[in-house]
Amino acid sequence: MIRRLSVELTFTLIILLFFTLTIIEHVLFSHFAVIIGVTLIALAVTSFTITHIKVKRTVYQWTHPLVGDTLAILCGALLSFFLFKEFHFTPVLASAVIGLIGSLLFKSQAPAIFCGSFIGMTSPHLFTYADILMASLVCGILYSSSKDLFKGLGGKLGTLALIGGTSITLMKLGTTYPLLEMNFDLTTKLFSPSILILIMSLGAMASHMTNWIDEHFAKNIVLSSSLIGLLGALLLPLVFKQTGHLFAVVVYCASFAGMTSSRAFKYHSMYLVTGLISGFLFYYSIPILVGLGGKLGTIGFVSSMATVTLYKLIRKDSES
Repeated sequence: MIRRLSVELTFTLIILLFFTLTIIEHVLFSHFAVIIGVTLIALAVTSFTITHIKVKRTVYQWTHPLVGDTLAILCGALLSFFLFKEFHFTPVLASAVIGLIGSLLFKSQAPAIFCGSFIGMTSPHLFTYADILMASLVCGILYSSSKDLFKGLGGKLGTLALIGGTSITLMKLGTTYPLLEMNFDLTTKLFSPSILILIMSLGAMASHMTNWIDEHFAKNIVLSSSLIGLLGALLLPLVFKQTGHLFAVVVYCASFAGMTSSRAFKYHSMYLVTGLISGFLFYYSIPILVGLGGKLGTIGFVSSMATVTLYKLIRKDSES
């Protein structure tokens, strides 16, 4: 039995961990402009969370959907991890292929399969198949007990995967797992401002295209995101020789924010904005939680929250 309050707290803690690590990373290297930007986004997410989470002490019962959801998550995780580890698919390609198969052949369980595929994106240097199993069990319980939370927000599935993966990683490795890079200024030493601009632009395009494909063709949001991920994984490394794989990850990340429903995003421009935010957060969170599946979805999740808050502020300002 799981109290809803504990499920809400779990989401809050993983979001807090993400922002805390990102800010600490850039405090270490005195990136003050980045710290301000990330802090403002974190405040917007906090505002969204306070507004939308209603604390009700309801109890979730162990039911058959829980078992079915967990099995679907486990299958998605194992298959994605298998393609990643044994066939040397990139993690984006592995997850996108499993998401595509799930959305076409198992529509009722497609979101759960897609969620599991993010666990399967975890580095084989961190996880064995047994670890994938345990992370899937954690994720499955939270998945089934959080179906009425954050409805319509993109990135929730990846956040659930990150919760499962992080919990098992910390139990297994403890303090030996480096939550952030403390010795090397990865962001500024390896990349440039022009890369950031391109990443944010790709993020905006990917988010908008995910929604556009869903509305006009697929009518299946898991299929739309999987297609964007698949196209990015196959085409971008051909177009951008040195940075193509990085850009493919960005596109997949932003597609999760683009999975947000039109009920949450009332304006099409919101998909562009959330893609820009996703690109920004992706770029500056590269050194944290390295190798863990679900981080991309978490970026999409908080970007969606921040976008909703931003547009509410703009609307209030225009009304006043």
